[in-house]
Amino acid sequence: MSVSRGLLSMTGFGEASAPYPLDKYRLSAKSLNHKNLEVILNFPKEWEHLEVPTRRLAASFLTRGRIEVTVSRPPQQMASMPISLEKATAIFIELSQIKDALGLREAVTLTHILTVMTREGNIPPPPVDTETAFGSIEELLRKLKSSREEEGQALLRVIDGLLSEIDEYLRIIGLIRPKAIEETKKTFATKIANLLQQTSVMDAGKKVEEEALLYLSKKDNEEEWQRFNIHMQRFRQDMDSGGAIGRSLDFLAQEMQREISTFITKEANPLVFQPAMAIRTTLTKLKEQIQNVE
Repeated sequence: MSVSRGLLSMTGFGEASAPYPLDKYRLSAKSLNHKNLEVILNFPKEWEHLEVPTRRLAASFLTRGRIEVTVSRPPQQMASMPISLEKATAIFIELSQIKDALGLREAVTLTHILTVMTREGNIPPPPVDTETAFGSIEELLRKLKSSREEEGQALLRVIDGLLSEIDEYLRIIGLIRPKAIEETKKTFATKIANLLQQTSVMDAGKKVEEEALLYLSKKDNEEEWQRFNIHMQRFRQDMDSGGAIGRSLDFLAQEMQREISTFITKEANPLVFQPAMAIRTTLTKLKEQIQNVE
């Protein structure tokens, strides 16, 4: 199988920075496995108006995964404030009035006065230009998707390798199975012949019917074999189509595991049983890898 097909992993990471005058902000996004699309935003207050459009944008890029987008704000700057006795006195009087109005016993101290002066000296962050900020978020999500595509290609190679293993086991079973079926039929025919010799003519029809039903329910695994190969064909088709195929692949792998398990319980020939068991083991590995596919 070619590894040129598109496949998205649900894990990835991306970083971006905004252009001037937002160049001090840092943007990052990470993605983890999730059955649906969950977008978690960690935005500073001045970016909060972009939360709704960011969620919509993320949904247009990705369909599954737990996406966490973080915008880090630079440390808040402080204005240079000279120590003013007049200003300190005004704050002291105002705090004293508040203390008396609330009936507080604690005395107003220099620490209280300096705390108020410090807060008044904080420089609020500048307004955020919506177009510039949203453009940076879009760039960030593109980088996240690109990261998921790169991991998807690595994941695709692993899945292709597991499918090749299954193909080889199917080839072995396909070579051995016709002879195994003939041996089973001969065993069944011999059993029927012996049964007819030991049974009266009146009871023969009923006994043959019982044995035939037992054979069909316990030994005939042709339907499971056919359904397994149909699921494998559909699995390959989905892999070739690419896109958001994680749910479909997971369902097909689950169905293949169910069919091969039933096939094994009905198989008596050890030469067929062993590669069938190997298929079931490989399918377990395949299902683990599929959990990462979008």
